[in-house]
Amino acid sequence: MKCNLNSKQHSIVVIVSLILVFSIGFCMGRYCFGGNDYFKNDKVERDNATQKSLDSLKALVDNQSTPQEQKDKASEDYRQLSLKFEKEATLESKVKALGFKKAMCYLEDDRVKVVVQNKDKLKDEESKKIKDAILQESNIKDVEIIVRK
Repeated sequence: MKCNLNSKQHSIVVIVSLILVFSIGFCMGRYCFGGNDYFKNDKVERDNATQKSLDSLKALVDNQSTPQEQKDKASEDYRQLSLKFEKEATLESKVKALGFKKAMCYLEDDRVKVVVQNKDKLKDEESKKIKDAILQESNIKDVEIIVRK
C-alpha cells in the first residue's frame, strides 16, 4: 500500500511520531520502574526519548530533499525541545539545591510536575520551597509535587 502525502501531511506525521516516541519513553520511565531506581531509569528513558526526537528533527533539517517549510518547522521544534530539556535540567538542579538528593522535573505547557525522593510526606514548608524555586526559575505557578520513597 502506497501513501501519497504532501509535505505538510508528512511533517504532521513526523511530528506526531516524535511526540509518540517521547510520550512512550516518559510513560515507561514513570510507570514501569519503581523503587530507588525510579530516578535513574526515568532520567535515562527521558534522555533517550528526547535524544531520539532531536535526532529525527535534525535529520529532517539536514535532508536536502525536505521542503523548506518542513525544515523550518522541524528547526523550530528542535529549538523548543532543546529549550525544554535544558529548562527541566535547571529546575531539577534548583530542587536538588533545596536538599533533595533525587529530583525529576517535567515541563508540561504551563505546568511543572516535580518528583522528589523523600522518606516521608513533604511538610508544607518543603512544598512551598519547591514551588517558590520553580516559580522563581520558570515563572510557572502550577506545580504538582510527587514524593517517591
